[in-house]
Amino acid sequence: MPEQLGQQPAAQSVNDFAELMRQFCQERDWERFNDPKSLLLALTGELGELAECFQWLPADQAAYLATQEPRAEAIRDEVADVFLYLLQLCNQCGIDLAAATNAKIAKNAAKYPVEAARESAGALAAEHSALAGQDKFAQQGTKLSAPKSSTLE
Repeated sequence: MPEQLGQQPAAQSVNDFAELMRQFCQERDWERFNDPKSLLLALTGELGELAECFQWLPADQAAYLATQEPRAEAIRDEVADVFLYLLQLCNQCGIDLAAATNAKIAKNAAKYPVEAARESAGALAAEHSALAGQDKFAQQGTKLSAPKSSTLE
């Protein structure tokens, strides 16, 4: 971990981040507040804050708009908060996030073989296209927009 972030070395792997968070919380005596239920609730709150960054964005423009400042910085911050709370939850529950993620990818690969997944994705795309043609708002040219008060905090 060669670089420095404040007084902490920069993490390079999931396990490095997990250890940094363990140390960070221990140094501040926050471990007593980090029970799984409380961490899950905090994680849920952070997911809500991340969702707010995308709220009211047109779906077809969301990826582009997410790269534009100051929204991009807000998204980076919220993604990091989600990740850090998830790591803390894993620490408290004795979960190796890297190992659990690798195991889940392997399970998903077995559950969703490539050809079957491509066929179902093609069918889903066709269904979405057909439904878009039936959308009464799209047919009438009605465009829904965000309330005037929607802004990033």
